[in-house]
Amino acid sequence: MTPRLMRLMLAAWLGVAGAIVSARAAGVYDIASMPYTINAPGHYRLASSINVPASNTTPVITVNASSVLLDLNGFTIGGGPSLAPAISIVNFPDVTVQNGFIAHVRGAPAIHAQVVNVSIRDITFFQCDQPVQATTRTVIEGCLAWNGAGGISTNGVFVTAGDSVIRDCAVSDFRLSGSSAVAVGEGSRIEGVVLRDVVRTNNTAYALRAGTNSIIDRVSLLPLNGELRPIDGNHARLRALVAHGDSTFALTGHTATESVIWGRPHYFSFERVTHSISYGGTSGSPGFSRCKNLFGVLAAANTTNALVAFGNLNGPWTVRRSLAHRFNAPTVRFEGMHASFSENLISTFSGAGISRLSSSDRFHAVRDNHLVGTTASIAMSSDCWVEGNSLALTTGTNAVINHVTPITNPGNNFNTDQPRANVVIY
Repeated sequence: MTPRLMRLMLAAWLGVAGAIVSARAAGVYDIASMPYTINAPGHYRLASSINVPASNTTPVITVNASSVLLDLNGFTIGGGPSLAPAISIVNFPDVTVQNGFIAHVRGAPAIHAQVVNVSIRDITFFQCDQPVQATTRTVIEGCLAWNGAGGISTNGVFVTAGDSVIRDCAVSDFRLSGSSAVAVGEGSRIEGVVLRDVVRTNNTAYALRAGTNSIIDRVSLLPLNGELRPIDGNHARLRALVAHGDSTFALTGHTATESVIWGRPHYFSFERVTHSISYGGTSGSPGFSRCKNLFGVLAAANTTNALVAFGNLNGPWTVRRSLAHRFNAPTVRFEGMHASFSENLISTFSGAGISRLSSSDRFHAVRDNHLVGTTASIAMSSDCWVEGNSLALTTGTNAVINHVTPITNPGNNFNTDQPRANVVIY
C-alpha cells in the first residue's frame, strides 16, 4: 500500500469518525430498553420495540429535559398490562413525541405530560384506558385511540388544559365514567376528530368538554350511546359538528353553524344557531330550546309525537327562514317578551301551530310564515304583531288566527287593500 493511499484511507476514516462524534454531540440517541431517562436536549428514537412486563410501575421513558424530539420510529411500547405511563414528561417544556404505537397501559396515562408546549403526533394507542393526560399548550395530532379492552376510563382519552389543539384524531370503543373522551381547556380547538362507539358506564360522562372561547370544528360523534352527554361547556363554538345516536341529553354550546344532530338530542341554550339540523327518529323529540337566534335551521322528526320544534325560549329571541316538519301543535311556543318568528315554514301531518306560553308573554312579531297541516293556528294576543302569514289545510276547515292585531283576514278573501293580511287557504 502506497503512502498516498494510506493517507487517503486515514482521512476517510477520520471523516466518518468525525461524523459519528458530531451526531452524538447533536443528541441523536437510540433507545432499546427500559427504564430510560432523557436528561439532555436532542433527538431520541426507539431502536426496537420495548416489551413492558406485566404490572410494571415504572415509566418506560422519562423525559427530564427540554427541546427533546422522541421518535418511536414505528416501534411499539407495550406488553404488560402496565400500571405506569409509557412516557412521562416532567419538569421541562418543549417536547415532541411522534410516530409509533403504545399498548396495554392500564391505571395510568399512556403519555403523561406535566409541562407546557408538548406535541404528540401520529401515535396509535391500543388498549390504553387513558391515552393522554396533558397540561396547557399541548398539540395532539393524527392520533388514534381504540379498544379499551374492557377497562373504564375515569380521566378521559385525550385530555389537555387551555390553549391546546386536538386535531385529526379518532377515538373508538371506549367506556367512560365521570370523564370526557376528548377535553380541552379555555381558548382551545378540537377539530377533525371522530368519536365512535364511546359509551357511558356510570356517573356523568361527556363525549367532549371544551372551555370558554374554544372552537369545536368538523367533529363527529357516532353514535351517541345511551346516557353519554354530547358536550360539557356552554361556551364552545361549534362548526360542522355531527352527532348521531340515542342519547337523551341536549347539545349545548355558544354558537353552532353547519351542524347536525340526529336522534333524540336537541339544541339547547345556544346564543346563535345557523344552517343546522335537528332530526329525530320515532322515539325522539328534537328541536331548539332556549336558543336566542336561529337562522336557516331545520327541526324535523319521523313521528307525530314530537311536540315542539321551537319552544320554551326565553326572549328576546328570533327564528328566521327556518323549517319545522312533522310536529304536533304548538310547533312554536313563545315564552318571555320581544320575540320574532318570520319567513318560516311549518309543515306537519297533524297540527301546525304558533302560540304563546302564557298571558305574560307579550310584544311578539309573527310575520310572513306559512303553516301547513290538518289544523293550523296562530293564537297570540292583542299586543303581538301578526301579519303576512298564510295557513293552508291538508284536510278539514279548522284554521284559526285569533287574538291578534293589527291586520287579520281570517278567510281567503285576500285583496290589495290588505297587502299584509294573514290568509287562510281552505
